Amino acid sequence: MPPQAGIGALAREAGYSYRVYASDEQRPAEMGAGEERQLVSWASRRIGSRVAVPDLAAAGYRFTGGRLVATPHGPALLLLYDRAGCARLAVLSRPMDIDKDASMVSTRYDDVQQVSWADQGIGYSVVAPSATTGLQPIAAAIRDQAGST
Repeated sequence: MPPQAGIGALAREAGYSYRVYASDEQRPAEMGAGEERQLVSWASRRIGSRVAVPDLAAAGYRFTGGRLVATPHGPALLLLYDRAGCARLAVLSRPMDIDKDASMVSTRYDDVQQVSWADQGIGYSVVAPSATTGLQPIAAAIRDQAGST
């Protein structure tokens, strides 16, 4: 298990949120893809930092919605993506008190794998089932897009 602080805590929080919401066929997201602007505005206010919805179309994933989730470190934004024939992918982001700038770290816990990092005080963790391939390039695309906002 990852530690309770910094990138390790972020990875753990993302894994827990993924297991609860990504598997929910009825209501995985509070706000759907058609409400992206409202989601970004609402989440940015609640988190206290500007958030964005990464475009993962080049990797074959489409944004399906998002929600705020509770963490021991305050609210975090969980974004959900679908891809035909694949399990759902999620991206969790939140402000970081420590590890404000941290390199990408890949982890695998039980049934999920993750790539987590932090940039300029915002932490990101991309989560998918362990069988998913190509998670590192997806994380790199998210990092590149986040750096341009």
